Amino acid sequence: MTPPGKLLILKNDLGEGLRFRVRDAEGDALHAELGGDFCGFAGEGEGWAAALFAEDFEIEPADTAAPAGAERFHGGFFGGESAGVAFELVLEALAIFDFVGREDAAEKGLAAALNGCFDARDFGDIYTQANDQEIFLARERRELANCDYTYTFMAATKGSRAKNKIGKKRKPLRASASRWTQCVRRGVRVLQVPALRKLPWLVHGFSTRMGGVSKLDRKRVLNLGFTEWDKRENVKENRRHFQTALGAQDLKLVSLLQFHSDTILHFESAPTEPARGDAAVTKSAGLLLAVQTADCVPILLVDPKNRAVAAVHAGWRGTLARIVEKAIGRMQMQFGSKVQDLLAAIGPAIGGCCYEVGTEVAAAFSGQFADAAEFFDELRTGDEPNPLQWMNMMPPGHQPPPKKVLLDLRKANRSQLEAAGVPAKNIFASDLCTGCRRDLLFSYRKEGAQSGRMMAVIGIRAKEKRAARR
Repeated sequence: MTPPGKLLILKNDLGEGLRFRVRDAEGDALHAELGGDFCGFAGEGEGWAAALFAEDFEIEPADTAAPAGAERFHGGFFGGESAGVAFELVLEALAIFDFVGREDAAEKGLAAALNGCFDARDFGDIYTQANDQEIFLARERRELANCDYTYTFMAATKGSRAKNKIGKKRKPLRASASRWTQCVRRGVRVLQVPALRKLPWLVHGFSTRMGGVSKLDRKRVLNLGFTEWDKRENVKENRRHFQTALGAQDLKLVSLLQFHSDTILHFESAPTEPARGDAAVTKSAGLLLAVQTADCVPILLVDPKNRAVAAVHAGWRGTLARIVEKAIGRMQMQFGSKVQDLLAAIGPAIGGCCYEVGTEVAAAFSGQFADAAEFFDELRTGDEPNPLQWMNMMPPGHQPPPKKVLLDLRKANRSQLEAAGVPAKNIFASDLCTGCRRDLLFSYRKEGAQSGRMMAVIGIRAKEKRAARR
C-alpha cells in the first residue's frame, strides 16, 4: 500500500509538468516531446524522481532487470539516469490520477514495447477525460494558476449575454418612443412616424394585434395574414378594418408572397395575383404596398421629391442579402431618387434581446459586413480554437454544439441604410420588440404556428385633399 504522504508528493509532482523524451537505440528515429504542455510528470533534472517512483511502487531499481524484448528508458527521461520503470507503469500513473484530481479516472494501462517506434494506435484507447465538458472547464479554470498549460478562453467581442442581463433594468416600452405616434380607430391601433404623416400625399402605417375580428386565445386580434388557424373571411375583414383606420379604403392593397429573398418588384398597377418577392417599389397613385411580419423587420422608404415609395421585408436572410440597400438602388434606377432625400421607417421587429441565431448565421454576417460585431451580443462563429477538445470529446472529433448568439436585425438594417447614404436624421426606428411586447404585437418566435401576422403599408393617395380632411 502506498503511503498517503508519498501519494501526495507524487500528485504534486504530476502538476509540475513533464519533459518527456524517448529515443530509439540510435537516438534519431523517434523524438517525442510531450512535456510542459502536458501537466504531467515532474522531477526534470532531479535524480531523486527515479528513486521516488521505485519506492512508491515497490520496485528496486538496482535489482530490476530490463523487460524482456525491450530496452530500458533512455537516460534523458529522469535527469540523465536510468530509471528502470516500465513504460506501462508510467502511463498507469497518468491514468490513475487523471491529471490531478478526478475521482472517476480510468485505470487502464498501456502495454507498449520499447524496442521500436511507437504507433498512434498504441494510444487509441486512452482518454484522459470523460465526456463532460462543463465539469472539465470549471475544474481547469479553478486550477489554472497551478498548471503550466497555457489556456486560451475566447473573450466576447461585446458584453456577454450574462453580463448584459445582470443588473439591467428593463425600460418601459411605449409605442410612441423614438418619435413615433399611434392612432386608434374603432379598436384598431396603428403605429406611424410623424415625419411621414406630414406628407399630405402619403399614407403609411404599421399594424398591431389590437382590434380585428379574429380570435386567438379567446381574444379578438387583428391578424392580417392567411394562416391555418384563422379563416380567410376573417383576414379579409381585418384588412378592411386596417385600411379604414388609415383612411386608405380607396387604395388597392398589394401584398406579396414572401420567401426571405432579395427579390424586389416594381408595380405600376395592381397585380391580378400576388407576386413572389420581399420588397416592392412604386410611384403610382392608388396602390398600397404591404409586407407582412411577425418578427422580421418591416422597412418603409419614401422619396418626398419624386413621390416614390417602397416597402421592404427583411428577415436575417434578406438582411444578409442587403435587400434594403438593393431596394434603394431600385428606386434610384426606376425613379431617379437621390439617397440623401430618402426617409426610412424601421418598424417593430424582434430585438437583440430575444432573437437567438446559430453561430453559422454570425459567421455569414461576419463575412459580409465589416461592422458585424455591432449586430451581435458577442460575435462567435463556431470556429474559435479549442486547444483542449481532444481531451474532452467522446468519441474523438465530436464537439458539442456551440451556444447561440443574439442578433439585432434592426441595427443591422439601420447600418445598411446609413452605409447606402441615407442621413441618420432621416431614419426613424421603433424600439418595440415583438418578442417582449406580445400584448401589442405578434411574434412567431414566441407564439409559433398560432401567431398572427402584422402589416407595414405605404402608398400614394390619388387625391391629396383626402389627407387634408383627416
